[in-house]
Parts: sequence; C-alpha cells; structure tokens
Amino acid sequence: MIPVLQQPSQPDKKLHLQEVSVAQCIGFSEVMPEHEETLITAFLNTIQLPEYYSDASTWTVADRYTAVFWYAMHTQADTYASVPYQCPHCQKEHHHTFDMRDIAAEYRSIQGASYREREFNGKTIQIHCLNGEDAEALQLMRLKRDEYAEDSPEYRAENAKIRVHEVIFRLILPNAQAADAKREESDRTEWVMGMPESQFKKLKALVDSCESEMMHGVPLALNNGKFSLKSPPHICPSGKGDASTRLHLPFRCVEFIPRI
Repeated sequence: MIPVLQQPSQPDKKLHLQEVSVAQCIGFSEVMPEHEETLITAFLNTIQLPEYYSDASTWTVADRYTAVFWYAMHTQADTYASVPYQCPHCQKEHHHTFDMRDIAAEYRSIQGASYREREFNGKTIQIHCLNGEDAEALQLMRLKRDEYAEDSPEYRAENAKIRVHEVIFRLILPNAQAADAKREESDRTEWVMGMPESQFKKLKALVDSCESEMMHGVPLALNNGKFSLKSPPHICPSGKGDASTRLHLPFRCVEFIPRI
C-alpha cells in the first residue's frame, strides 16, 4: 500500500499511486535508460489511480521526482545507498552510507504559486518551475550533446545551449500566445539569444532567485540539463571540525522505477 502523497506544487491536491504489475514492468524495460524523462512520464501516468489521473508531463520536475522517490521508498526493501566521493574538506576518498528515506525529511510544499512575476528590462515576465515537457526537451538536448566527444568544441557548444535553455524554458513573456506554443517558444528563444551576455547573467540570477523561492518536493539540483537528488548533509569522516558535505546523487530512474 502506497500512502497518499500531497502534490508538492499544489498542496491542495493529492497523488494516489498504486504498485505496478509484472506486465507493466516489462513495458518499462523497453525504454532506454537515456530516455529517463520519457520513462518517468510513462511510469507516473501508469501508477496513478484512474479516478485521480492527471498527465505527469505537466507536473513540475520536483513533483515528478518526488512521486518517483515516494513510490520507491514505499516499495523497495533496501533503501540504503553507499556513495563514493572525494571529500572537499580533507581531499580524501570516502564512502557515505545513508538511508535514502532521510532525504524525505527535507520535503517541503511550495510557498505560493508555481510561478513568479518580475520586471526585467522593461518587461513583466513570468518565471515558472520546469515541468515534465521541459525536462523531456532538455533530455533531447543532452542526447544530441552526447553524440560528440566531451573534449570537442561541438560538445561544449551543445552544453552551453542546454544551460541557456534551462533559463528559456522557465520564462513566459508578456502577450505570449498560449494557443501557438511554437511561436511562443520561438519568441522567448529569440529574446534571450539576442540579449547581451551581461544581461543574460542578470536574467539567470533573477530566475535562480525565483527558483529558490519556489522550492518544493525533495531537494534537487540541476546541472547541465540533468537533475540530481541532494543527500542530507554529513560531517567529514576524517574529523575536519564541523565541515559538512552534501552530495548530489544522479537521479537514475532505473534505480527507482521497477523493472524485470
């Protein structure tokens, strides 16, 4: 039995989840791990009780990852993880073992709406949380980037595009035409791509500030189009005073979504 989960971005709504069948697990196995955002959407759309269904591609990224995490923590027998890392305080190699359920202690509901209105360069813009459709678009950009060697100029260029689109996907401009999504996205992209680099840095700082205000669900980090879970802080095992470390754990959905 999976307990009802409060939807982090809409605390007045509840997510009603059920365990998947063996046949459904086989279906999930068909999806390549590199297409994890597509898999997350399919998984979440499958495990919802039909009478409470809503399309998970429209949920915020934090909603999606929290729901997958919630499912795993209530269905997996072993919730412990052991993570190797180089300590930034003593420079030694450590293994940090902890109960993944401890991450849930930092769960939080959003404060206010899942967007903010701000003034920027004379425009009133809306800054939104990334949703599933945005995550799938970033996934496609990562797949294109990964066609190149990491030390190639093409890889670096595609990676820069990803970082810019992490901002673009969060924006809605004034007079946006909701009925014409392609035109609206084109306008956003043209506006951002045409601004001076110094202005883009200010825009990114504004977006990051709003993102901090709208934090919800389990703690996540975004880097180069990829989301990670944040582990609870822990003290350096070598005894470097009160120096604490917080690990960013790549969210590999194959570790959370059941497969046969």
